[in-house]
Amino acid sequence: MLPALSVRILAMVLLLALGASAARADYVTGLNPRGDNFLALRTGPGTSYRIVRHMGPDTVVTVLQRRGDWLRVRLEEGTEGWAFGEYIAEGFPPGYDTGSEGEKEFGDDELVPVDQEPSPEDEIADDATGRWSAYANDRFGTTIEFPADVFKMLPPPDNDDGRSFAAREGDGGFIVFGSHNVFEMTLAELMEDDIAGGGYDTVTYRRNGEDWYALSGYRGGDVFYRKVMLADDGAVLHTFEITYPRALKSTFDPIAARMATSMRTGGEMQPAATPEAPRETLDEEEPEQALDEQPAEQAVAVPPEVVVAADSWRAPVDEILFAGEPTDRFLPHQAHGGIFDAHARYDDGALVVNVPEGNAWGKVGLLSNDPLVWLDNFHDDAEVRVTFTLDPKRTTGFGMALAEPGWGGVAGNDPGYPGVRFYWIRERDGASARAELHADPHPTDDFWKGTLPAEAPAEVAFVLTPGLVGIEVDGVRIAERPWKAAGDGVGLRIYVFSHPTEAHVPVKMALRGIRVTHSYPTIAAVSGPAPGVEPLPTVVLFDGSPNPAFEPGATAGGDFEAFARYEDGALVVEVPEGHGWGKTGLISVEPLVVLDERARETAVRLALKVDPARTSTFVLALSGDKAVEMWPSHQVWFTFAKLEDEDAYQLQIHAGPYNDRVRKFPAAWFDAYWDGRIEYDIAGDFGCVRIPDGPALCARVPVSVGNRLYATILAHAPAQGAATSLTLKEVTRGLVTPPGLTANRRWFFVDDDAFDPDQFLNELGSLLQ
Repeated sequence: MLPALSVRILAMVLLLALGASAARADYVTGLNPRGDNFLALRTGPGTSYRIVRHMGPDTVVTVLQRRGDWLRVRLEEGTEGWAFGEYIAEGFPPGYDTGSEGEKEFGDDELVPVDQEPSPEDEIADDATGRWSAYANDRFGTTIEFPADVFKMLPPPDNDDGRSFAAREGDGGFIVFGSHNVFEMTLAELMEDDIAGGGYDTVTYRRNGEDWYALSGYRGGDVFYRKVMLADDGAVLHTFEITYPRALKSTFDPIAARMATSMRTGGEMQPAATPEAPRETLDEEEPEQALDEQPAEQAVAVPPEVVVAADSWRAPVDEILFAGEPTDRFLPHQAHGGIFDAHARYDDGALVVNVPEGNAWGKVGLLSNDPLVWLDNFHDDAEVRVTFTLDPKRTTGFGMALAEPGWGGVAGNDPGYPGVRFYWIRERDGASARAELHADPHPTDDFWKGTLPAEAPAEVAFVLTPGLVGIEVDGVRIAERPWKAAGDGVGLRIYVFSHPTEAHVPVKMALRGIRVTHSYPTIAAVSGPAPGVEPLPTVVLFDGSPNPAFEPGATAGGDFEAFARYEDGALVVEVPEGHGWGKTGLISVEPLVVLDERARETAVRLALKVDPARTSTFVLALSGDKAVEMWPSHQVWFTFAKLEDEDAYQLQIHAGPYNDRVRKFPAAWFDAYWDGRIEYDIAGDFGCVRIPDGPALCARVPVSVGNRLYATILAHAPAQGAATSLTLKEVTRGLVTPPGLTANRRWFFVDDDAFDPDQFLNELGSLLQ
């Protein structure tokens, strides 16, 4: 059940986001009660897309969009996705209380423009609906609109420079005030000083206009948004800052956007334009990006400068993922006799699990919908902590795990592989507890086990460093194990569940919170060979013109003759709408990636150079079979996509139905820093896609030494029938130079036809001397 505050906030968000659109209230019906009796809510319009929710009979939804037989819908609590339209009927389900009697419909509940003059003292002028109000400060003239049924005004400060407002229920609040620019700082100086001294954990967004700047990011686990405006020829500063829990980001973002847009510096309120509704997100967790705000004054002679932090693509420094209440980040987890609906409830700020006897291993808890722990810039002294907070008095046994996506993401299965697992289980005699730490994969019995006190811990943390995982219990490191999966670019799902001492024995667990903190490296990553040693060579396979290494390829609606051409030193592919998946591009004539013994120590790298302005969505696929259509037989499928509707870029590695990694990044970072280079690394049993000096996505994939893989590079529609484009300038191939590579070790990596025995013997002789 959502708290009353969240219900009211969601109602306002619907008012802001839907406006006069064609959205309507419908409900789920026509299900088979003897079958699954649910309708799947998916990330996209088709059965191949991942399920994000199970919607039972009479679930009320708002229809936002139709695509063929599929509908994009929003649930009452805000989750959006796609569902098969045959099982959605118009109107409300029988017996549903719409609450409409004596109340206004959304369409009638218009915001009243606030245009009255401010009163002599600080006052709040309520609008006719009681929803949005105006605050005006008499001393500095700072004015802003805010939702009065969400925030309450606190007592004024002694200097009468503004006001603080607190959430009527729960956490969050905002401040608005004026001040003198005592040090006569410029806008750029103010912004940099703000960032340096604001106590922010991370700033994910920076933007400024001629007389204002805005910052957004995280502080103490909460989202913050801050806007500062200069007035009176730079003599006066007007400041607005709002903070709210990370779990309510999607709810508060549009509210903060409207408030920021309504802010004025002269004491006169003007009607604020309703901000654009939050853009659709098909795969949670979306990349961190701040509110997209336009300057208050629309007539700007010079376009506002966008300042984007070079590290703004990275995961937040501190993030609360679970705070004892339902969240769309996690799915109910049940396995081996446990039943979530029967054995779990949310109570007193915790997920409380109580599995009675007779329920086998009774595993009940949570698993994350997608990877929530990202190992970004993960090298040298980098560290990531995943901390679980428990109620010791209501806990007798549990398991916790971090795992790469895989079969473990399927409801009813144990955590995926590879993964790291920790168990704390009180013995039946109540005198002690046994504990185990498993870093998978590992040989039989090759794991840590020990004995701990009988009282459950209040805090357990996985501590990840490159190639290593440790476990801390109530702040004490009790064990650590090598773990190859703890590497750069890896994303991990989170699992936590009850676990009894043996089958059919009762078990309890009370989970209060999950938090992730990142300590990013303080030193630069080591790269390149030792001094005086040449890096390993690379060869240009494609230079923008036809050559023998590749031949034209098209399938699934693609047409090379119609949609592709060589122009200005590049292959230009432009597929219009209405051509299926429009796969058009190149296929290698011979295997492009050959994994020999060298692949056990370093990766084969394919490096592409594309034109960012003329590239939207394309794939690079690898398969042992030479076929333009590699989807049925691919071993690795890399997707690069520019998501216009979400202001984001997406990287994806797909290697099977349960081996799929997707991550989105802010478009602002790509627009500021990406020059069109993309690197694909393949070695041993893993694959990575990297943006130089930026994001990386890495995963275990089904390749191994001995594989000879053909490659396709194809423009690929983001949805069937949609348009897509690719402008490919260059393709190179080579082995990644191991850091610190010495001259004598370099000979191991040199191709046979490049081996010079005389030079080798000379260098060997010099080494022996």
